[in-house]
Amino acid sequence: MSTSNTTAPSTPEIGQPSATAAAPTTWRPTTPAEERPARHDLLSKEQVGFWEAAEPLWLNEQRRDGAPAEIDALLAMLEVPPEAAVLDLCCGPGRHTIELARRGYRMTGLDMTRTYLETADEAATAEGFDVEFIEGDMRLFERPAAFDLVLNLGRSFGYFSDPEDDVGVVRSAYSSLRPGGAFVVETIGKEALIRSFRARSWREHQGRFYLFELTPNRNWSWIVDRTIVFDADGGQTEFLFSYRPYAASELVSLFEAAGFVDVQAYGDFDGTPYSFTSKKLVVVGRKGGAD
Repeated sequence: MSTSNTTAPSTPEIGQPSATAAAPTTWRPTTPAEERPARHDLLSKEQVGFWEAAEPLWLNEQRRDGAPAEIDALLAMLEVPPEAAVLDLCCGPGRHTIELARRGYRMTGLDMTRTYLETADEAATAEGFDVEFIEGDMRLFERPAAFDLVLNLGRSFGYFSDPEDDVGVVRSAYSSLRPGGAFVVETIGKEALIRSFRARSWREHQGRFYLFELTPNRNWSWIVDRTIVFDADGGQTEFLFSYRPYAASELVSLFEAAGFVDVQAYGDFDGTPYSFTSKKLVVVGRKGGAD
């Protein structure tokens, strides 16, 4: 789940295992560094360090094993046509990207963290899938009318300090969709965050202790997260990052302002109604214009 976020050789069936060993998937920066605006630079070393250090915790075995069921529910709710072209924004190590490739979908995965892309690339190649992985920033990525479905899963939305960047991501997703296509964002709703808010908490995982300190700012429109990681050998690393929590109505309005229609907020991938007790906020919008 790194925030933000390539063309591969063809095989007989894109997204399907090939009869012979598949050529390695490829990935590249979407925009040369010298052409990229300063505020749109890729992740800082500190941010990359956080996502790498936190991966065992946020992408634990339970979450990895849960990907097939999440995709089952999502596909049933959205009625995605077979062999559709799907963009996975902030694809991370590819748990959803590769699961969708197993179902025959033509996959593109976009992420800012190179180590995640390397992991995803190796996994896709090992299973013989032709997946396009891109190293880049989701604020800059746009491929007009190229996809039937755009996904942003795993709480990967709202990490940019300028709210207009969030607006730009939604607009770019709209542009990248074909008429009738859907955009899905999964995050934690502000309602649930406030209800269960703890200023300090900690977890132990695989010999590491994680201490989390959360500070709401700007009238609960911005959360500062200070995370300290204690290694088994006594080492200690501190990371600081922030994110913008969205209430269901706020995220729905963001979709509608970008042009999406039939925008709905759910409490899970299966279409469960959203409430203040929901552990997930899943917002789905459609691009109009389909016959």
